Amino acid sequence: MAAVGGGLFARRAVVLVRLVKMGRPSDRSGELPARVRNEVVIALGQRKLLQRLVPGLMHAFIFWGFLVLFPTIVMAMIAVVDKHQTIPWLGSQGWFALLVDVFAVLVFAGVVTAFVIRKVQRPARFEGSHVGEADLILTLIAGIVTTLLLWHATRIALDLNEWPAGWSPVSVSSRRSAPRDWSEPSWGPPRGGPVSR
Repeated sequence: MAAVGGGLFARRAVVLVRLVKMGRPSDRSGELPARVRNEVVIALGQRKLLQRLVPGLMHAFIFWGFLVLFPTIVMAMIAVVDKHQTIPWLGSQGWFALLVDVFAVLVFAGVVTAFVIRKVQRPARFEGSHVGEADLILTLIAGIVTTLLLWHATRIALDLNEWPAGWSPVSVSSRRSAPRDWSEPSWGPPRGGPVSR
């Protein structure tokens, strides 16, 4: 799966690089302070998108959410190799675990808002847009943040969390809806117990 994903990424990257090379050379060395300010205000601050409050907040929640949640991808990759390891320092910080919970919920709220706008309100500006692709992307984003919360809930349930569990209220709530002992299946007799025939 990683090989397929890597191959598709590389193929798309080649196409984009070729498109960029088709443009005329441009000297962008001047006005560095103004360009940095625009990058912070327009790109990171999402100023243009916030001109429409609800759609702007929706985009901002998803964008800012993935900036905050990016380290968790690295943490998950580390945990696949060794479940007792994480990013040094950051992985054990309660405040970061709280940020992850908060922004995962905000991203999910942004996705739900996007679906409502696209499927219920149906603004004229979306006519002719790639609706199917947008729906797929939104569904994948919702899947990512849901999986992230469930992963944290699982680590807390198995006592593998490096951070204080109290800093993860959403993940803890998810864990409370699960079986008391996640090491035992929720069906059939307890492991090692008698099996009636």
